[in-house]
Amino acid sequence: INGEPAVVYCGFDNSSINEIRYARLLTAEPTGPADWDVSLITNGLPIQPLSLLEKDILPVVSLAGASGQLYLGVTPFLHPTGPADWTSISVNSGTTLTVPVACIAAERVQLASYGYGVSPGLNYATATALQPATTADFDNFPLLPIGTTLVRPSILTVGGYPHVCVPNEANGSLDYLRSGETTPNTAAVWFLHSLFIDPTDILAPQLSLLEGRPAVAFGRFDLNFAWSGTEQADAPADWLLSEELEGGLNFGVGPLDIAVTDYLPIIAFVHYDAPNNVRDIAIAVAVEQ
Repeated sequence: INGEPAVVYCGFDNSSINEIRYARLLTAEPTGPADWDVSLITNGLPIQPLSLLEKDILPVVSLAGASGQLYLGVTPFLHPTGPADWTSISVNSGTTLTVPVACIAAERVQLASYGYGVSPGLNYATATALQPATTADFDNFPLLPIGTTLVRPSILTVGGYPHVCVPNEANGSLDYLRSGETTPNTAAVWFLHSLFIDPTDILAPQLSLLEGRPAVAFGRFDLNFAWSGTEQADAPADWLLSEELEGGLNFGVGPLDIAVTDYLPIIAFVHYDAPNNVRDIAIAVAVEQ
């Protein structure tokens, strides 16, 4: 955030109440907890994956409430110190949503999430204002039916347009959607194709830009990687797919992550040592594109 590494995460206080915390790094070479400035955003919400954005050099956090409400946590302070420095903005009403992920496109916050209810599936919200303040400042709409199993999507801005990758448990596919508009307000402007088909190995997608083109790491029991040959991918043939980079995985305990350095992808993931029932954090480092 404004050139400083930062993270949002869930933790417990001394009374075992879940807290959502914001931490920013104070030094270029951290050696321990003292090198981080940690402050509370809020508490009492469910344990959940969180999404952190930078907008106008300030942190923006997307999170889910306990009853299906999505929120943005915004602050006017570059270095917030506690809950009084944050404001919660409601994103949706009348739908039950969870596991939001967010991006910035056309200077507006946009969110993808999973929706429960009569038609469970992928939902989308686009801020209609540069600085949204209420639910009325968002266009909310269902984007894709994907079944009744809770899955977390991934979202990325590519060439100014939002792209979303999501497991479609109903079809056993990893689906890729890109919007034909920078600020979509309907599912009709999205293009859809299935990037990968294998019901057992489509979870935990994580998008990133590699050479200006979308790349995604994903899997369940194997680590897979796909890189698009074009900025705006439209078909399975647009992807270069590398399967089974690593076997014996178990992503059930959380999502993986991907970063790019020196034009090469680095993937962090959970490796499961089944004989010893031990899960370790591991990284896969590409040696060529």
